[in-house]
Parts: sequence; C-alpha cells; structure tokens
Amino acid sequence: CNVTLTDTNLLIEAAIPGYSKDDISVTYKDDSLRISGTTQNSKQMEGTHLIREIKLSSFNRDFIIQDDVFDVDKIDASFDKGLLKITIPKLEKIIEKSEIKEIRIT
Repeated sequence: CNVTLTDTNLLIEAAIPGYSKDDISVTYKDDSLRISGTTQNSKQMEGTHLIREIKLSSFNRDFIIQDDVFDVDKIDASFDKGLLKITIPKLEKIIEKSEIKEIRIT
C-alpha cells in the first residue's frame, strides 16, 4: 500500500490482485477509512473438500482521515487491473494555509 500526500490530495494506492471490484469495499465513518475485501473463493462452498489449494482470503485495512483536514464528502475510488486508487482532496482552507509564501528580505 502506498500513501502519498500532495499539495491538494491524499492518495492511497493498494495492490489487490485476485480480487474483483465487487469483492472490495471502501467505507468512511468517524474519521476512519476502511478498505476491506473478500474473494469469491473464500465464500462458503457446498460439499467436502478433498483437495483445497485455493487460499481463503479476506482483509481489512484502516486509515485515520481527519474531516477537519480532508474533504471526506469528495472521496473518490477506482479499481483497475488489481490496483485500487483512493483520492481524498484536502479542504480549501488547508490548501490555502499550506501555500508557500515568499518573504522579502530587507
């Protein structure tokens, strides 16, 4: 998982091979962003397994995302070829504060 902070956004990239878009969930509640997933292979199957080489797999990953810094109403997520990208924009007031101001030296 890569987490990158830019001047305007927080970008979270997670490699999730073997999962489809429908296997993955991204939720936000009380300053917590959660990425979770369950592969179709980990769902209950009928019958007795004689050989089972396909791994059961599910995961959860939590991130603290403060709503006084980031615009949580504009969280965007996309999933393509096993890569989940989540973009969370900073609030305008935070972007304005983080601008570098040139100070004239006298």
